[in-house]
Amino acid sequence: MEMQGFMGRLYDIMDWFTRLLWLQVLWMAFSLLGLVVFGLAPATAGMFAVARKWVQGQTDVGVFRTFWSSYRREFIPANLLLYLMAAIGGVLAVDLWFFRHHQGLWYAVMNLAVLCVLLAYCVVLVYLFPAFVHYQTRLLGYLRIAFALGMVQPLRTILLLVALFVMVTMVRGLIPAFSISTWAVIIMWVAYGAMRKVEARAVGSPEAAGAPVDREHGGAQDGT
Repeated sequence: MEMQGFMGRLYDIMDWFTRLLWLQVLWMAFSLLGLVVFGLAPATAGMFAVARKWVQGQTDVGVFRTFWSSYRREFIPANLLLYLMAAIGGVLAVDLWFFRHHQGLWYAVMNLAVLCVLLAYCVVLVYLFPAFVHYQTRLLGYLRIAFALGMVQPLRTILLLVALFVMVTMVRGLIPAFSISTWAVIIMWVAYGAMRKVEARAVGSPEAAGAPVDREHGGAQDGT
């Protein structure tokens, strides 16, 4: 029995390893299919669409079918969203460079203000694609929703940001081949917990009638 239990756990580990590796391969292949510039955003949307299904307990969902459906459907919206974030990030980077290269109290205050906005930008960036694949709203609405999701669980958001920063800046050489898909699942899991909290609070409220709807099915969210 102990051997069966061990073999069962080993099988589950290898099964998840295979799932994550396959999802990573799809993300890389379809990013390249769109020459990265046009493929990265829809491929990321497809990856998070699959991660969303897994987090919801639908682990037997067809990975390629779900990925391709989202990639094809969200090709233009996902690219517009990523271009918008890239433009905002570029403006913030220029502002930060400018204020850091000038002396004086006013420049110091503005530098601090830009850093605060940059932190909010990072929060939005982390939760952007989970919000994108879960809800359907206007383009700018995803930024508001992503920020709200980050604020619902501030401690988890901080831990995510710190962990991502460490991974990107300190252990690049140790990143396994399936790390991007693994982080997608982790981020989606944290985001989905925040979504459930937000949706639970919205039930019965006057604002609930105007809540975003399921992007995949075009129907009202049921929390699943």
